[in-house]
Amino acid sequence: MTELSDFESTLIKLQWVKNRLMPIFELFPQIKDDAFGDPFRRVLRETIVVQLHNFIRIRENLIKETKIQELDNCLEPLWDPIINLEIPIKKLRNQYIAHIQEEEKPFKIMPGDIIFSHDVPSTYGDWLFLAGCAASYCELVYVNMKSEWDKAEQKYRALTPFPESHGLITLKNYRQKTKLAYKNTLKNLQKKGFVDSDKFFV
Repeated sequence: MTELSDFESTLIKLQWVKNRLMPIFELFPQIKDDAFGDPFRRVLRETIVVQLHNFIRIRENLIKETKIQELDNCLEPLWDPIINLEIPIKKLRNQYIAHIQEEEKPFKIMPGDIIFSHDVPSTYGDWLFLAGCAASYCELVYVNMKSEWDKAEQKYRALTPFPESHGLITLKNYRQKTKLAYKNTLKNLQKKGFVDSDKFFV
């Protein structure tokens, strides 16, 4: 059976980071200023934090390879702004995004405490800049390690079964299915004297 080497696995992981960050970097400015616009921006910012955390860990493994070290040195303007924020990125990811305050005493440390104590830039533009740096790093590793990357991709595809569709809910009927579940829930609430929300959007 075909197996990926550690280096090949790292290249595949790096590709995943790029595939998640590039669409955000490109499409973020197109989000409309409406009721869901800013909440959606915050969700995407959280995705950026998670992927930057992934990037930091993946790069740590990547630069163990001698053949990548000289290239990585050239890419310093891209990784340096991210590595400088490694500690707050990890804290935000672990305490507020991947795990929501699972500590014994929740909310002892607030997001602002992390941001201000580490002087973290906090505009959407700042986070998009970091996303662009990480995605650009990934792309430049790809073009300079193309043969290794293509070989890794080929081996990965050989390990991956053909995609199958599971489930019956589609983009055409998901809202109708949600409405039905919500409608049935209302009956339960009414029986027990609970109230409905006038903000639910289905």
